[in-house]
Amino acid sequence: LYFEGEEEDSDNDEGQIGVCPICTRELPLTFHHLIPKSTHKKMVKQHGYSKEYLNSHGVDLCRPCHSHVHRLIPLMDMALTFNTLERILEHNGVK
Repeated sequence: LYFEGEEEDSDNDEGQIGVCPICTRELPLTFHHLIPKSTHKKMVKQHGYSKEYLNSHGVDLCRPCHSHVHRLIPLMDMALTFNTLERILEHNGVK
């Protein structure tokens, strides 16, 4: 699996090296909030999520895949529809 047109982006700190669940490359991983942080206030208020859940609900991705997910999927779509790794993998922009 891979993203077309992926680019390296360095706006977040990278973590430990591991296998990215999207591209299966062994690279430093970053934590991707499956429900974006910018939507947390709305998700707590309108959808009943706890802050603890929202801050811990995520997956470790390599920086190229993490950046591509954010370019590919609008934040509210990510929060409401593409909020699991399985749903992200089903997106047409992921190969």
